[in-house]
Amino acid sequence: MSGSTGSRRRFRRPRLTKARAAPPPASEVVVPGPGRGYRYDLWRRWEGGHGTCLFVLLHPGAPLAVARCQALARSWGYGALRIQALFAYQAPTAGHLLERVVPLEGPLNWDYLRDGAGEAARIVVAWGGSRDPRVRAAAARYSDLLRSRGKTPYCIEEGRERAPLAPRSGEYVAHPWWQARG
Repeated sequence: MSGSTGSRRRFRRPRLTKARAAPPPASEVVVPGPGRGYRYDLWRRWEGGHGTCLFVLLHPGAPLAVARCQALARSWGYGALRIQALFAYQAPTAGHLLERVVPLEGPLNWDYLRDGAGEAARIVVAWGGSRDPRVRAAAARYSDLLRSRGKTPYCIEEGRERAPLAPRSGEYVAHPWWQARG
């Protein structure tokens, strides 16, 4: 680049397609709940690729987790990323989330999870290996929801007790998650 000072690079935001009414590239749907808010959806869209890849995480609040999910969805050829939480309650970390005694799911959580499961071309589950009974119950309920809709959840890595783990750095190949195989 002429006139530049060297290592600084400018990145352009991807242009949005206007094929249908869709959320902006970084929109969040936040619905207030008791005391604090709940976050149900996080979207990213870009040009190129087809369909939406849905990630269902335990705590999708970390920007690095969102960036990793987006990189994976792009590398798999999808044109959009949708991230939803197994528990919609907003907390600084997953540890803080599980310490709460307020309802973690939120009043509309399962409505959004059903909607996301219905629209996604691929569903990647990644809520980790928590032994918290609330996580296990919600994971079983979500697996039943997917099974009832004929959807196969995928995971990128399995941890202890074959729990689907959240993405770390590196490239992954998603494979069907064992629990949904019935």
